[in-house]
Amino acid sequence: MSIYLTRLAKLQPVSAICEMMDAETYAALSVEKAKKYAKENAIPFINGKELYEFAKVH
Repeated sequence: MSIYLTRLAKLQPVSAICEMMDAETYAALSVEKAKKYAKENAIPFINGKELYEFAKVH
């Protein structure tokens, strides 16, 4: 997914991946909390299915 996104942006196909952690539970951040964070910080939230569907037609 990350390499495909870099290619769409016409960048070198290199990327770093991180996982957002919940400060209270130290577990991976839930999708709901990640979406909330993205919205509050004007960051696009893309899930794999959306990207897959886009790739099928482009």
